[in-house]
Amino acid sequence: SCNWQLDINVNHNQTSKIETSSIQTNLLRFIYMSSSTTLETYPTKFNYDSFINCDYLLLSNLCHLSTPIDASINANELTTKIGNILNDHGSILIPCSSIGLIFYMFEFLTNYFEQINLLNIHMYFISPISNATLSISNAMSEWVTEQRQIASFSGTPPFKHNELIKSKCLITISSDRLDDTETLINFEQPSIIFTGHLSLRFGPIVQLIEKMKTSSSNSIIFIDNQYSYIDALKPYQPINMKCYYLPIDTRLNFSQINILLNDKIRPKNLILHENYLNDINNNDKINILSYRKYDNIKLPSIKRYFINGQLNIKTDIKPKLILSSNLAIASIHGHLDMCDYIYDINELDNNNLKQNNFITYGKIDIDKFLINLSKSGVFGLDIKYLNEYDNDLNDNEQSNRTIEINYNQGIAKIIIRSKQTDIECNDPLLMTKIRDALLMDNIGTL
Repeated sequence: SCNWQLDINVNHNQTSKIETSSIQTNLLRFIYMSSSTTLETYPTKFNYDSFINCDYLLLSNLCHLSTPIDASINANELTTKIGNILNDHGSILIPCSSIGLIFYMFEFLTNYFEQINLLNIHMYFISPISNATLSISNAMSEWVTEQRQIASFSGTPPFKHNELIKSKCLITISSDRLDDTETLINFEQPSIIFTGHLSLRFGPIVQLIEKMKTSSSNSIIFIDNQYSYIDALKPYQPINMKCYYLPIDTRLNFSQINILLNDKIRPKNLILHENYLNDINNNDKINILSYRKYDNIKLPSIKRYFINGQLNIKTDIKPKLILSSNLAIASIHGHLDMCDYIYDINELDNNNLKQNNFITYGKIDIDKFLINLSKSGVFGLDIKYLNEYDNDLNDNEQSNRTIEINYNQGIAKIIIRSKQTDIECNDPLLMTKIRDALLMDNIGTL
């Protein structure tokens, strides 16, 4: 599977430090699901728990076949073809770009060769990343089944291709080393060759087809359904080698994804290409958004009406246990600092006491703030624009003005900047009124 989860913050002033619960959160979940499978041949089980009830689900890379075809399901026909070709001393060319599918074919074919006692068959893996891919597969074992993980952690290679490389039955060749004079001529016969590209238009497969197409003993087997094998072979006609189409596609098909969407994941908004619309079941509870290539789509907004945050208590707490209700109650006396929904309660000291006369707030709506001050009984304000108002400036540029508000000859002083508001007041009763005006009607942000 290749899936991603993006958490989108609906509170712009909230930072990544916020710890939110799974039930109530300010974060919208955007899921991108691509190339997933429910088969458990060697990858870990498809876990969609974090997808359930997500806000947005972008769906792509579904299987277009009616049922997902696995090599084990198609085993009889595939092994029969391969066995006949090898017995005829022919070689098999398999265009494939999926590394996971190539790994599966290595193990599937190795088991088959052991059953029919064909242990000297050579397999070639031609790719610019062939060596690196096989090497890193031993270290990146967290995506395979539990049995293979245990083998990897105990020092046993999780895949059979390690044994094949040691016995020289599996040979990796970098694409830039493939030429007509050396490597290509030295291929063992019969053999099985994995390489790309699926379209047969570029890469080492072009040279290989030109060399192998003259013999009727050789064959090419298409196991990928992304390209039409008939169109892919047109430039190579006439061709004597046998051609077979045995698609193996383990991705989720429409039947499986409909069950997941309606019964398990249940996203609020489903985003998919218009080609998928006819195959996805309509559900009144799921809002479906379709797009075409190069489209820009506007996602529906989802509001959150609650705020979660992180509370840090840095003062001593002496809870009192109430036996009758199994509850503990404690009173907290300290100084509260708020920033980006992170709340710190510190012990009171002399510095904290001095700060009682000073409040720092975020961005506010100045007009609403003045109205709220009048509602709180604060009149006779002296308002001074430290940066003169310019009629030629737009609204965004006007928001950068700094405003100073004085009350009763300096008893209270308020400085409003574009993103911060500082309040200094020596009168506790007046400070309470100013604080109430700030918190009234959500005129700003913390």
